[in-house]
Amino acid sequence: MKHQADTRRRRLADERGAGRLSFYLVVLLLAAAGYAAYQVVPVLYRASTYKVYMQDTVSKGAALGKDPEWVKTQLKSAGVEEYGLPPGALVETNAAEGRINARVRYTRPIDLTAYVYEYNFDHAVRSDKFLNTQ
Repeated sequence: MKHQADTRRRRLADERGAGRLSFYLVVLLLAAAGYAAYQVVPVLYRASTYKVYMQDTVSKGAALGKDPEWVKTQLKSAGVEEYGLPPGALVETNAAEGRINARVRYTRPIDLTAYVYEYNFDHAVRSDKFLNTQ
């Protein structure tokens, strides 16, 4: 009987602190995930809203009879100010088949402390044909 009690005490002593270590690991993982989300989510949100802005601008340009250069100017100016478009972003616009097409490409580095993630934005939009005034 005494032997079983001693064995049990030793086993419990060996397990002491294991719960605390697991707790710290879970907290560390949650903190890392939270920090990554804090860095990545704003970039993805701005990119998503910029895609909507691109489509709206191309459609508005086609409806008003504007040329592709006007659309390019709008995409660059508002993109830098409101959507965090990098100055070196490639903005291409053209008119084809009675529509205005636009494509924006850029790469944005996202610093995650131990790793730098390269977010590549490459999105193309085209106006609806029925909106064209020509």
